[in-house]
Amino acid sequence: MLNEKTLLLVEDVFLLAQLTKASLEKYGYTVIHTETGEEAIDLMRENKEVDLILMDIDLGEGISGTETAKTILANHDLPLLFLSSHTEKEIVETTEKITSYGYVVKNSSVTVLDASIKMAFRLFEVTKKAKLIEENLRAHQIELQMQNDEFRARQDELETLRAKYFEMYHLSPVGQLTLNEKELIIESNLTARNILGVLADKLKEQSFQKFIAKEDQDSFYLYKKKIIESSQTERVNNSFKDKDILKSCSLNLIYSDGTTFPIHLTLNLHCSPGMNSTFQLVIMK
Repeated sequence: MLNEKTLLLVEDVFLLAQLTKASLEKYGYTVIHTETGEEAIDLMRENKEVDLILMDIDLGEGISGTETAKTILANHDLPLLFLSSHTEKEIVETTEKITSYGYVVKNSSVTVLDASIKMAFRLFEVTKKAKLIEENLRAHQIELQMQNDEFRARQDELETLRAKYFEMYHLSPVGQLTLNEKELIIESNLTARNILGVLADKLKEQSFQKFIAKEDQDSFYLYKKKIIESSQTERVNNSFKDKDILKSCSLNLIYSDGTTFPIHLTLNLHCSPGMNSTFQLVIMK
């Protein structure tokens, strides 16, 4: 069965190269032979079909196998096996700094060489997958960092808006109340609480109607009805866009001690499609 892999054998001893080439071809490999490092570099520039390189260390008078390997690997990502008669520790350690795909001693059996080649291919595939995972993780990390930066920017923007809202609503010199559709008070500022003489925890969820003098209950009802009808008309004419309808009226409110006092009241109706409406009251004595 063919391996369908092309090997580049860089060996300056012609007879040994031919023997090695013939042995590997019996195992189904396609083997290209060059005698010098310069030829190997030129071939790799022209031929990108090489799947693995078998590199001798001593290549005669030209550049060495280690220098040739460095030059080729700087421009090509493929497995490279050193094939040499050297067994000195220093030389072997030098090759390990260049490539991690193995070192085969010359005159080893073709079975050993074939096993080393296959192991180099497996290691190469594992390394490629690891690099791909690392690249994906790095891209994901960058994406997460960008999302985190955007989230922080939105948080800062939200905090700025909250600060502005607090200043405009809670620190306003006029009384402000927010009512739900049932006219229950869901929020109030300090000025409104002082005007009514009621603490915040006693005011929340209370009906605003109980603070209106009896003789002005109908006036407030008609005023509110007019605001709602105006709002519906505005929404139809403006394709249901948000609309704040501002009107005003005068009536008497009841203080906490039971006394009444006149105020000027502005009702602002906030209504959005698919959301519950709220009433914003501005109270001025």
